[in-house]
Amino acid sequence: MVLLPLTILYLVFRWLFKFVFDAIEPLSSGFNFDSLVLNQILSLVIIIFLCFALGLLLRTSMGKGVYDWIEENVLYKIPGYKLVRDTVWQFT
Repeated sequence: MVLLPLTILYLVFRWLFKFVFDAIEPLSSGFNFDSLVLNQILSLVIIIFLCFALGLLLRTSMGKGVYDWIEENVLYKIPGYKLVRDTVWQFT
């Protein structure tokens, strides 16, 4: 029960990291710093900032409405989502 969500989280983060890294790589070469480590750190900072901004957005009434709509129209159609959601809510 624990391995599946962790695996999904890892795969989503890996995909997001690669997406952001590939997006900033051409930009960083234009600024003449082709360091792989700097690009990785910048990608990680961008992902952290996006997560923070999304969290702030979801605290607004409009963000809560968008989240509720996505949950009802998209997430509930994923098999097992409601079971996992209810299980997680019991622990929080």
